[in-house]
Amino acid sequence: METRSSHFFVGLFVLISSILLAMFAVWLAKSDVDRSLATYQIVFSGSVQGLQEGNAVQYRGVPVGRVRQIGIDPEDVGQVLATIEVDAGTPIKSDTEAELVLQGITGLSNIELKGSSNESPLLIDVAQNDPPRIVADASAIEQVFDSTPQLLARAVDLLERLSLLASKENVASASDILSDLESVTSTLAENRENLQTFLGEASQASRGVARMVDETGDSLDRVGALAQTLNQLVEEVGDTGAAALTGLDEASQAFKNLAWRMDRTLESLQRPLDDFGQSGLYEFSEMVREMRQLVASLSRISKEFERDPAGFLIGGSQRGFTPQ
Repeated sequence: METRSSHFFVGLFVLISSILLAMFAVWLAKSDVDRSLATYQIVFSGSVQGLQEGNAVQYRGVPVGRVRQIGIDPEDVGQVLATIEVDAGTPIKSDTEAELVLQGITGLSNIELKGSSNESPLLIDVAQNDPPRIVADASAIEQVFDSTPQLLARAVDLLERLSLLASKENVASASDILSDLESVTSTLAENRENLQTFLGEASQASRGVARMVDETGDSLDRVGALAQTLNQLVEEVGDTGAAALTGLDEASQAFKNLAWRMDRTLESLQRPLDDFGQSGLYEFSEMVREMRQLVASLSRISKEFERDPAGFLIGGSQRGFTPQ
């Protein structure tokens, strides 16, 4: 009796669940029918790997629809057409762009709509195709898939180079280098005391160099002060030299004026001197000769007067008394 009642309740539960599920399906279908949708086609020129029917369509990150169908463009086999259905109120403009975006780590892709501006008209009003088409940009996913062969080729090249580096000759060379390094470290360990002594001497030398640098700095300061003093002296000498040059300039001007006056004076005396040289010089010579004769006569008269003043005045000569 209890077994029959349990079967009855199980059947009743299944029946009620089926009725509720059917009612939910009817409500969901009715909501889809009542919602106004707009259809567009996205044109892809590259791979659409990861895109499936039913994947979401987003407008600036907001879900606005889904992918209804994916297929090859019958007019251009190099393109893929993805038919999407979005809410009729979605502002898809003439400058709206589309691209594939990766959905987490599942490998699936969604369609992202972006790039609309307020001034642009609605795409449905200016479209020449039915349904209107949006040309998709190359997505990051597409760039990754397109560059995958190149990346693989570079990876293979890198592996080949690594294999060359791992050859026997290179391994032997690396072993020799390690052996040399070990020898160097051993030598340093054996000469640790000498190395410490050398470092101490180097430290003292560096301190000496530092003192020399300080002394050099002081010397440079003194040289700078001396240079400043010399500059002041040069400025003072420059002022004195300027005054001396001014005096020399004035003296030079005075000598120029004196020379000009002497030149004018010589020019004024030139003609009288020429006349004197032509006629007066002969007369002057005659006058000098006559004056010499006059001086000779006067000298003779003076001598005679000194010898016999009385005779010179009375005339003749008187004889003295001569005894018989």
